[in-house]
Amino acid sequence: MVSIVKIYRDDLLPGQSKSFGFTVKGYKKVSGIILCGQGEVSLVFDRDHTVVADSFDLSTSKDIEPDKRTWSVQKQIEGDFVRGSMTKKGMAGRLSIYLIVE
Repeated sequence: MVSIVKIYRDDLLPGQSKSFGFTVKGYKKVSGIILCGQGEVSLVFDRDHTVVADSFDLSTSKDIEPDKRTWSVQKQIEGDFVRGSMTKKGMAGRLSIYLIVE
């Protein structure tokens, strides 16, 4: 069964950055990432130190429908730890990251 799991959500001011971590429990595979907001995101999967996003600019997708903001990734993630950072661009507001997991 496919689920969408929120791994990060915060209201940030322009230029503000935050780091975050998320432990993946109960899922074996990630098949995509959904990014919402206006800013930059970097993500690393800790088990094999795979960088899946490096300064990915969310502002390019701000006028795109939410279902078109999906980023395809095929990765085994059972028991993995995801680390990342977000930097707010543009106006203050919320940034969110979701994993599409199985």
